[in-house]
Amino acid sequence: HVNSLEDVNNPADQTVTLREAMMFARGDRSPTVLIGFPDEEDQVESPFGAGVADTIRSSTSGVISLASYLPRLDDSTDAIEGAGFVLDGSGLSASPVQSCFEISQNGHRIEGLRITGFPNGGIFVSGANNVFRALVLDS
Repeated sequence: HVNSLEDVNNPADQTVTLREAMMFARGDRSPTVLIGFPDEEDQVESPFGAGVADTIRSSTSGVISLASYLPRLDDSTDAIEGAGFVLDGSGLSASPVQSCFEISQNGHRIEGLRITGFPNGGIFVSGANNVFRALVLDS
């Protein structure tokens, strides 16, 4: 569960950010980084990682001002349930190939988010059978 509006990747801070949750879902972070940090470990449901249908949920709402583009969703069938938080990309520089979410596989689900301020738009999709619900995209 995402329980922080920060945009950091710090396994020792006792919180889980959207960026960290996406890295867990992709398999970029090992569960061993959570050992010794029970508050953070309790927020991540096992199993997770590449090849697993991960669902990222949020227990907080508000604005996440991104410091850099989010990791690409390139493992099939992951889901992000935003529960009303806003992803703000207004502080990012334009990139010719990046959007808020880049989805390069099939079967993802993203819902309950507002995506705003991204120089190249909110979502770039090259996969199939992806589901988008209750999204607000604006510039």
